[in-house]
Amino acid sequence: MQRQFISFVWFLFFILLWVPPVHADVAIHNAAATASAAATTVTISSYAVTAGAQFMVVGACDRGNIAVSSVTWNTSENLIFLAGQNGSTGIRTEMWVLTNPTAVTADLVVTWASGATRRTIGVRTFKGVNTSSPYGTAVTGTPTGICSVSEVISVAVTDATTGGLVIDALCLGDGDSPSDATIGAGQTEAYTVLIGTTDFVRGKGSSEPGAVGTVTMSWTGSVDPAYCSMAAVALQPARSRGGPMFFSWVRGLYETLISIDLSALAGVY
Repeated sequence: MQRQFISFVWFLFFILLWVPPVHADVAIHNAAATASAAATTVTISSYAVTAGAQFMVVGACDRGNIAVSSVTWNTSENLIFLAGQNGSTGIRTEMWVLTNPTAVTADLVVTWASGATRRTIGVRTFKGVNTSSPYGTAVTGTPTGICSVSEVISVAVTDATTGGLVIDALCLGDGDSPSDATIGAGQTEAYTVLIGTTDFVRGKGSSEPGAVGTVTMSWTGSVDPAYCSMAAVALQPARSRGGPMFFSWVRGLYETLISIDLSALAGVY
């Protein structure tokens, strides 16, 4: 009987080793957006990053295909350029990221290399992100050019995973009256911001839960034709083995096993 008991304990041990990891799902923590009619630097003032926010993403739009030169959080924390795309007739999308931003209420500052055109920026912070490997491969939209009414611009993200989150940034711009775009199925809009009434720029951002395989982010042109560009990336989830209920069960099993008096089984084989 003692031998059977010991075999049972070893069986439980190997079962515990093979318990698959679970994901702490990536979720949006906060978001904000703003725009400027003519400035080299655009600032989102007093943006709140609170405890638990592990990752920051900024989407930037420019009417002249001018590249961003820097993005700074809390005065001294520099974001990293992730992706950029020039659309036809000068509408550029860029995406910048920062892992573990300081939890504080501070300013986010985006600075362009030159010019003073119409520009928009949107910032999002996320929780549940794997800070050791926070994102996959960033991809840009197809097709680029005019997002006519009913025309779709999309991005296929192929390295998403269950528990993760696929995010995008879309920019629209034209010399006519403001256009817009309808969000794709399964996506949730995080922000939309517009500057201008004739020579306009509109910035938008959305997210969709990750899944194994390809996740497609898309927008469909509406109202009036506009030039467009887009970028997207998959945020990867933090991983843990089991979770609180699982560890509580393991502890209870352990305490039960060590409380058993094996001396009564001595000599029984």
